[in-house]
Amino acid sequence: QEPLQAAQQALQQAAQQGKARDAEPEDMAQALNQAAEKLAEAAQTAQEEAAAANTGEARQAAAQVESAAQKAQAMAEAAENAEAIEQAAKQAEAEQFAQMAQAMAEQQIPQMEAQAKAGKADAAKPLEAAQQALEQAAQQGQQAAQAQQPEQTDQRMADMAESLKDAAQQLNQAAEAAEQSAAQAETPEEQQASEVAQQQAEAAATRLLQEDLHL
Repeated sequence: QEPLQAAQQALQQAAQQGKARDAEPEDMAQALNQAAEKLAEAAQTAQEEAAAANTGEARQAAAQVESAAQKAQAMAEAAENAEAIEQAAKQAEAEQFAQMAQAMAEQQIPQMEAQAKAGKADAAKPLEAAQQALEQAAQQGQQAAQAQQPEQTDQRMADMAESLKDAAQQLNQAAEAAEQSAAQAETPEEQQASEVAQQQAEAAATRLLQEDLHL
């Protein structure tokens, strides 16, 4: 009776965790594994009792417990498979964010720097800081994609989200600097370059904040 009661409690716990808000597959997997282990113990005990009693009722009870143990094990394996699928999806997403951040650092930031320089905008420092934050985000994204444990992936993705947010803040500062230089431009060319730098920085910051919301 004791293994059966323990298994029942574990199954109830798994059910509660599965119904919980924002429930994850791994929340159920551990409880289901525990239930399967307890049911396997109960099945073994029931089989021994059935052999000793040698009655149809005892053998039927042993078969029922064994069937429950097999079902619990199957449910645990399904939960673990779901966890693995979810982990793979997170890693693919992290890889995508890392590539986006790296491309922005290598391609878009230099373009903004060139326009800001042509417009005599005081945006060199925030653009440099944004580039560093993007490079850090790219590194963190790669680490998340290569992590062995779900907890490591989640932590690295959280770090990446903070780096993307930092980059967006720096880009907004660069955009403000470009806006000021556009208002004080001495030539149409300087004004146009500053306006382009402002538009590029604002668009990049908006994109980063949108991506951050998905993490």
